[in-house]
Amino acid sequence: GVSPDDRVGILTKPSLEMSAAVLGVLKAGAAFVPIDPEYPDQRIQYILEDSGAKLLFTQEELSVPESYTGEVILLNGERSILSLPLDENDRANPQTETNADHLAYMIYTSGTTGQPKGVMVEHHALVNLCFWHHDAFGMTAEDRSAKYAGFGFDASIWEMFPTWTIGAELHVIDEAIRLDIIRLNEYFEQNGVTITFLPTQLAEQFMELENTSLRVLLTGGDKLKRAVKQPYTLVNNYGPTENTVVATSTEIDPEEGSLSIGRAIANTRAYILGDGDQVQPEGVAGELCVAGRGLARGYLNREDETAKRFVADPFVPGERMYRTGDLVRWTAEHGIEYIGRIDQQVKVRGYRIELSEIEVRLAQLSAVQDAAVAAVKDKAGNTALCAYV
Repeated sequence: GVSPDDRVGILTKPSLEMSAAVLGVLKAGAAFVPIDPEYPDQRIQYILEDSGAKLLFTQEELSVPESYTGEVILLNGERSILSLPLDENDRANPQTETNADHLAYMIYTSGTTGQPKGVMVEHHALVNLCFWHHDAFGMTAEDRSAKYAGFGFDASIWEMFPTWTIGAELHVIDEAIRLDIIRLNEYFEQNGVTITFLPTQLAEQFMELENTSLRVLLTGGDKLKRAVKQPYTLVNNYGPTENTVVATSTEIDPEEGSLSIGRAIANTRAYILGDGDQVQPEGVAGELCVAGRGLARGYLNREDETAKRFVADPFVPGERMYRTGDLVRWTAEHGIEYIGRIDQQVKVRGYRIELSEIEVRLAQLSAVQDAAVAAVKDKAGNTALCAYV
């Protein structure tokens, strides 16, 4: 009963049922809305209402908001849809009216208004991510990858689809070992995991361990502050949800000292712009704007916000670009260097300072595991900096 651009909610723990639901929704021609069961009830309720999901796939041990009026379909237990017998009308790949410009998924990200925003991603953008991934990392059906990220985080999309579409193995990481890097590393070794994603802070800790199974470690989601030389390749990635997970990428050589976010991936354009959308020269900071095949359609039910962030591309007539709000600079040797959020700039005694730049310097000290810098007011009411290590 679903059609192209319809949204279907999936509220599940990382599991085989989660995979069945995601693939089932896409085969039926609709778009899936991943919902992490760890979210507060209020957020789950808001996502279901805002997305207009007429169906919800879930597991019987999880609770569904009482206010939800759509149809609830169980993926496990005695009343599971997956336990129903097949009949002569069932097809492995049913024909639908869905095309490359219809929605593949919609994922919710933090909003400036305090309410999450539904980012609408179309099939062509997801396909572009998969083909780039296969090509960039030489992925084959012999690879083994891990499903680590939370289901409601867009890195989860990146973990699943390139792996499935090349025919490789996807290992769903058990909740019991997700935050224990020793056991996580042991799991990778025992199961021969060859390529996987880990969020930045976890990847920085993981690199301190010895691992022989990996050939590629992917990271991203925050500013990379340190890297350790390992036999496997470390790849730093950057991308807003609005550009289908990854927009720029680069291999990191810890001995070079640069922790850049690299260059634009396939079929993607990256601009560093200053006032009046003027391209900034090498070494001069500006706002990073991205365009190309990975760009999302926009935000659901947020026309004003969409118009503000998804603007006309001044360099390619008829196309759009996304204003990331991130401050970066270009270097010919290493590509794009990430500085921080534009709104993280502060002025101290007339000097314009990036808080994240100081955080990176502090983190480079051998005794410092992590650092955070905040702007505070001193007794005189002047802006001062306070560092936590």
